[in-house]
Amino acid sequence: DYSNFGESIAVSKSEYPYRRIFIGAPNTNKVIVMEYKSNKFSPKFIINQDQVSLYDINKQITKNPSRKNGLFGKKIYSWIYQNHHLVAITQHLFNVVYIYEDLPSGIVFLAKITLDYSLDEIPYVMNFGEDIIFNDFDSHLYISSPNSFGGIGAIFRIASKELSNGSFKEIKLSKDNLYFTNMMDTSKGFSGFAKAITVGPDGRIVVGVPQYGYGNELAQQLTGAIMVI
Repeated sequence: DYSNFGESIAVSKSEYPYRRIFIGAPNTNKVIVMEYKSNKFSPKFIINQDQVSLYDINKQITKNPSRKNGLFGKKIYSWIYQNHHLVAITQHLFNVVYIYEDLPSGIVFLAKITLDYSLDEIPYVMNFGEDIIFNDFDSHLYISSPNSFGGIGAIFRIASKELSNGSFKEIKLSKDNLYFTNMMDTSKGFSGFAKAITVGPDGRIVVGVPQYGYGNELAQQLTGAIMVI
């Protein structure tokens, strides 16, 4: 029964006279965009998947069950690519990432990224879009999927130029976009591979594996690991 407003937050990288703040409310299937200008916050836009509309104070925002909202707005990430101010918003349960461009005139929907999964996997447990990072070194967007391939975990990537030109409204990632699959031992269950990802100072991807070692704890041992790939 909760809207979960504030589940995720991202500030646009734009250099306009104002800054926009994207706030996720997954249980409403909405992301609210606030503008910060002259030391004041004001709601400006509502994003609902591929639809962007002006905020209407008289229009009630309703809640939806997760089977319908897919947790849209669970993760929001913003970055800059060749002067394009881009924003990614995930829809975890449907394995979808939506891409938008933040322009002075408004928010423009660019593309819907989906994951092509094998028939032996259950889509809703894949957590595609658990974390997202842009790598300046190769201009690729990296998207984690901790439970892909039966719980092994994987990271996918896509070139930002494919997103910013707006030529493809729907992009389905395949094995050609597969960057890395977890090679750590996961015999004791899910390792949480790529629960968190970031870019190291040399452009390599640093991966969090928080449940690595679960079931094999020794005295005073912590579970979890990181991997640099």
